[in-house]
Amino acid sequence: MQKTATALFPLIVTAALFATACHSPVPAIAEADLKRHVETLSADGFHGRESGTVFARATAAYIAREYQRLGLTPAFRDSAGRPSFFQRFEFAGGVREEPGSLLQAANSESTFPETGKAVPLPLGYAGEAQGEAIFLGFCIDAPGWNDFAGLTTADLEGRIAVCLRHGPGGDQNPKYRRSISFRAKYETLVKRKLAGVIYLGREGYPAPRPSDLGGVSSRSAPAVFIEPQPLFAAFDWLASSEAQMRDQQRTSNRVGQSLGAVAMATRFKEVTLYGYNVGAFLRRPAAKAKSDVKERVRERVIVVGAHLDHIGRGNFASIRGRGQIHNGADDNASGTSAVMELAGEFRALDLQTEKSGGHSEHAASDSAASLRLEAMRDSVNVLFLHFDAQERGLFGARHFMEAGTLPAKQIAMMVNLDMVGRLRPDKGLSVQGHQSGDRRWANIIRAAYADSGFGTDIALRLVPGGGGPSDHTAFYTKKIPVAFLFSGGHGEYHTADDDAHLINYAGLRSITEMSGRLALMVAALEPEDENNPAAGGALAYRRAPAGAARSPIEVSVQLGIVADDSSRAAGGLKVAEVRGDAPVAKTGLRPGDVITSIGGKRIGDIKDLMDFLNNATSRKDYAIEFQRDGQVFQRKTRLMSR
Repeated sequence: MQKTATALFPLIVTAALFATACHSPVPAIAEADLKRHVETLSADGFHGRESGTVFARATAAYIAREYQRLGLTPAFRDSAGRPSFFQRFEFAGGVREEPGSLLQAANSESTFPETGKAVPLPLGYAGEAQGEAIFLGFCIDAPGWNDFAGLTTADLEGRIAVCLRHGPGGDQNPKYRRSISFRAKYETLVKRKLAGVIYLGREGYPAPRPSDLGGVSSRSAPAVFIEPQPLFAAFDWLASSEAQMRDQQRTSNRVGQSLGAVAMATRFKEVTLYGYNVGAFLRRPAAKAKSDVKERVRERVIVVGAHLDHIGRGNFASIRGRGQIHNGADDNASGTSAVMELAGEFRALDLQTEKSGGHSEHAASDSAASLRLEAMRDSVNVLFLHFDAQERGLFGARHFMEAGTLPAKQIAMMVNLDMVGRLRPDKGLSVQGHQSGDRRWANIIRAAYADSGFGTDIALRLVPGGGGPSDHTAFYTKKIPVAFLFSGGHGEYHTADDDAHLINYAGLRSITEMSGRLALMVAALEPEDENNPAAGGALAYRRAPAGAARSPIEVSVQLGIVADDSSRAAGGLKVAEVRGDAPVAKTGLRPGDVITSIGGKRIGDIKDLMDFLNNATSRKDYAIEFQRDGQVFQRKTRLMSR
């Protein structure tokens, strides 16, 4: 009998939650307001809200003005200690090419030809080098192939290496895949004290962009990329040597031959950009008592968040290429608007509660069964939070958590709204994070969904895992329960066609309302009370099963890894876990490795990987490159079907 009663307890709690949800005084979300915000934020005047630009800062200012008008409490303080809606932070903005890069003959006697544009590669420092250019084949030193055989460091020191692209067999020979990247060759060369590196292109393969190679890894030697035709024309043996070495996989006796004296210069700048998170509390946070640590965390805070930035004119992460304004109506003007509308309506509800002496006009007539906002007054607050630089790699969310503005143990739960504007029957509503809280959390999510006006054709999809390619991951990794709401992928994702006229505003209203219900229902959970075990306590964090963790971005294939988004890796995407049944496991990829490219696409963060997967298939082999302890591995892998 004891066992039966214990088993029934979760059912009783669940039933109470459902009954409570049916009468909760969630604010009346206005579609007109949602539409106004989406259309404003996704207008051409904001130029795609790219982080680090004046347009992202204008977006932050637009949100802050709205919160100031509503009378919300600023969440931060500026450099002078004054209350502020803005949290400023720095982040790595990649590399910017500057005028002045060159590659030319060092003097009139040199045989080195005019080469045209030299692309500076940020493998080495930005600066000048001069010396004799020597042909070093593929610039590979690997088992079975050594372009440096017979050459000592004294033979190479102070000279300029000229390297063919790829290796024996081109880019398809698994024997040399870990040795043929630009970076792997560069590291091989600087050990031999060469003064500079010239990489030659190959027909059919595009020239790299400076930003493709991440940050500077050495201060030893500048590096440039040029197309090979001028050198092939000047040295007729060079093209035949390349064919012999690549196609026949036979070494050439021309390795070590001089091409003449050269002067080279690289001009680029490592860019530091500034982002601006925006945050506002529903009401002034409870005073912190310095003498009592428990008092500092007595007020629980529920975070409702969304990222405010997008990708500007597609200079990074665009599916179709740069140039046009990528307005990002769904990604993520939709989530930003939802948070703003919820903030406004919660504020209105809070003010009405104050005026009516503790009884909200929004409350249902059955007050005993209703969730009242006034129940939150003394113990729970809401923080409406907007993250900048999400598209660059979750920089804003990570900075918020690392800055310690709000201790992790004080955050009761985080709701993340990212791409919530395209609700459709064939996609339904995806919610990731139900496994990140105790066993009540999934039931709370179902209850909030059931009472938020979704049509019968919209299914709720509880997505496994706790971390994914959005800002909630920064909270989940700090052991905070999360809910990531997402209305599904589409063909306009990261293109110039993601515009306001495609938004389903009725669906956005329901998702916004559901977010409000989640906040209210978590707020209604009684704090831990040792004298009343039946109260259940505040929502507790649970780690999601590792094998289930995956991205809710709906692509037809997956790589079979869990990304470690808690610590951004330099120049790539760090791996937290590898599924044992995934084809990629056969490559030797393991936790801690950093993926730098796949299928020829540079991978800098989880968004880059999702961009690749959106257009990939499980029926094809893809080249994958990853790094471990400074060593580069190049393999082939297939993808998994969903």
